Amino acid sequence: MSVLLEIKNLSVSVERGKEILPAVRDVNLGIGSGEIVCLVGESGSGKTVTSLAVLRLIDYEGGRITGGEIIFHEQDIASLAQKEMNGIRGRKIAMVTQDPMTALNPVFTIGNQFVEVIRQHKSVSRMEAWEEAIRLLEKVHIPEPASRMKQYPFELSGGMLQRVAIALALACQPELLIVDEPTTALDVTIQAQILNLLLELREQESMSILFITHDLAVAAEIADKVAVMHEGTIVEQGTVREIFAFPGHWYTKTLVQSKRGLLMGSASVYDCQDDEIILEAEGLSKFYPLKSKPFQQKRYVQAVDQVSLSIRKGETLGLVGESGSGKSTLGKLLVSLQKSDSGRILYRGKDVTGGTKRTQKELRKNTQVVFQDTFSALNPRWKVEDIIGEPLRVHTKLSKDGIRERVEEVLRLVDLDPAFRTRYPHEISGGQRQRINIARAIILHPEFLLLDEAVSALDLAVQSKVIDLLKKLQQDMGLSYVFIAHGLDVVRDISHRIGVMYLGRIVEIAPAEELFTKPAHPYTKALFEANPTIDLDRRRKRHVLHGEIPSPVSPPSGCHFHTRCPLATEKCRSKAPVMDVLSEERTVACHYPLEEKERVELLR
Repeated sequence: MSVLLEIKNLSVSVERGKEILPAVRDVNLGIGSGEIVCLVGESGSGKTVTSLAVLRLIDYEGGRITGGEIIFHEQDIASLAQKEMNGIRGRKIAMVTQDPMTALNPVFTIGNQFVEVIRQHKSVSRMEAWEEAIRLLEKVHIPEPASRMKQYPFELSGGMLQRVAIALALACQPELLIVDEPTTALDVTIQAQILNLLLELREQESMSILFITHDLAVAAEIADKVAVMHEGTIVEQGTVREIFAFPGHWYTKTLVQSKRGLLMGSASVYDCQDDEIILEAEGLSKFYPLKSKPFQQKRYVQAVDQVSLSIRKGETLGLVGESGSGKSTLGKLLVSLQKSDSGRILYRGKDVTGGTKRTQKELRKNTQVVFQDTFSALNPRWKVEDIIGEPLRVHTKLSKDGIRERVEEVLRLVDLDPAFRTRYPHEISGGQRQRINIARAIILHPEFLLLDEAVSALDLAVQSKVIDLLKKLQQDMGLSYVFIAHGLDVVRDISHRIGVMYLGRIVEIAPAEELFTKPAHPYTKALFEANPTIDLDRRRKRHVLHGEIPSPVSPPSGCHFHTRCPLATEKCRSKAPVMDVLSEERTVACHYPLEEKERVELLR
């Protein structure tokens, strides 16, 4: 295999205020023709800086190459002028960023943006560029590409936007495609589609790919070779099997062990023995009205549709499902952050739906929330002691000294030094900020926590530590959790039972290990099939769930999943299944629950 790109002893520095800080040091990496190389590591390890240096975009990001070479087609592009780079960037080396919206202009249609890029690099007419753009959208499996050309970016889903960004990067048939965390914000089903697409394009276009990710399982699924970055340098590189089966460097071992810990699932070490129900939902529904013109029929987004469930004392109920399935809305209904349109919520057997202010205040004291965004959940103008102590000022009559004492106590509970109380949110890391959020949530000794994507934005090693903290707090304080996430391994690791949501409905609830090993609903199985793994012996050909979740404005008739289900019959299309009890702990809403091998094979 010939070498397309070779990075030799690359060093990059960036400006931070008046300081010039080293970001990348002595990086050596080669990418062969048609090869996929994954660059993995935690945030701040230097992955993105390295990719920006290859494109020479680092020059516009307050950075500069201070040493080394970047050899592309036997030419050192590290020393080229930006004018010369214009003939390489986009044409021979292209990039797809993590957030596709940053690559697309929100005020122009998809078609206009494609035409601009194509005509910038090729001498073609507008009509020829338009037709070429449609062919590119077809290549990345965009349905109805001619119609999509007339739409704006905000009218497309996240998965669709990422496909558009990839198609845009392919406009000039580059030899090297750099993709920076392209699947981080996507559900596992859409993530699987994007990974399969990249593998397909590699074969079709004979294209090399530099794939940047912090998800080891994604790297294991797609890479030929893996390079591990830590603190600005590559500490280990090799084939997929070498890295994941026989890691050599301590940092690589830590990452692999953290991921394997999630795969094993460990909720059983603190199994809940209490049958006391803390929180219960009966027939909850939530509809959001859409703006309509005069005399036009009103339309609604059916976010949550007739959901019933219960959470026991000391139990974690995981909620999984694709974006748009209604998980977060259901969570907000459970803690009365939003009012349901029908159904009721019982707290310790007492109906608290639409209760008095006193009832709602008591409920909020005993049910707390930890959100995904560790920074926006904290007031940037407040010190940590003010943030954590706020619930005490609202719900208790403690003195200032009493509040400070309690803040220091709860900081120790979340494994932070009490000295953190004098810091501001911007002065601490993402993992530390999430511990602050957890500390604020538990300071009133609540019984129930809603954890809405609470670890999704954290790196693997930090994520693992926060999960361990949540387990310890649950064991010590008898807390009950509803844990919402799109990372299936994390949900499996922390949950006793898991509920699967699809288009506003619960389609299956079962004990965590039973759900993962013997899914009863075709949608549940499809989710697990799409989930990447670093276990090389268990890797198999991916069985991708095609299409995206239908619009909640006009959901399909009958079983909502029938439009994507390989087992669907006329009965599925016309009649909605009811929740059927399969065992004491297991329910499923499916006309044909998976039981025998032949049904499993039908899904393949």
